[in-house]
Amino acid sequence: MIDTRWETIEKEDGYELLVSRINDSAPTYNLNIENCQIKVADISFYSQLLLLKVEKTLARQHQPLYFIANDEKMFLINGNKEIFDEINKFNPPEINDETVLDYFFLYIESLSANEGSFKIIKDWRDITLSSKATKEDLCNLSEKITPPYIEENEEGFAAYATILYANDLFSLSASINKNGEVFLQNEEPTMSSVPINKHMMI
Repeated sequence: MIDTRWETIEKEDGYELLVSRINDSAPTYNLNIENCQIKVADISFYSQLLLLKVEKTLARQHQPLYFIANDEKMFLINGNKEIFDEINKFNPPEINDETVLDYFFLYIESLSANEGSFKIIKDWRDITLSSKATKEDLCNLSEKITPPYIEENEEGFAAYATILYANDLFSLSASINKNGEVFLQNEEPTMSSVPINKHMMI
């Protein structure tokens, strides 16, 4: 997810209601007050919404759930890009040169397909390598990774990044309009069979 300063929500008044709202949105997760930790962070491009990270503390095999929410609405980040159509209709994003990179990170890392989620890689340290990885693997990775960057244009912004999906790297370019629409344009494989740790949390 985007770089954020997470704050843990204390289990005080209103916590039970928040857990209930989460269960309504993701009933199979089966949360209760004792088995979860909820963290919150600001989102630079949404004026009315916050980012929630929900973790089951007694079941490490569960991936965290992420929501974009406020007191009125709760949107589960479910791997589908269509969720951003709903979110942006409810709270139009403020996309500018200071917020567009955060928006790009959240959009891409909210997507998933059959083999898992997408992760933007800034440098090789963003990848948890297998113990079998060699110095040559590390050298190859370093050569294949381009840090994400943004260019402004007439339509809005062009975004470029190196993406990890499953255990493959590819370069990605996208067009981002100032209304929050994202158009993925070029996806080019750059490295296959990256020796990642099989337990890497993506």
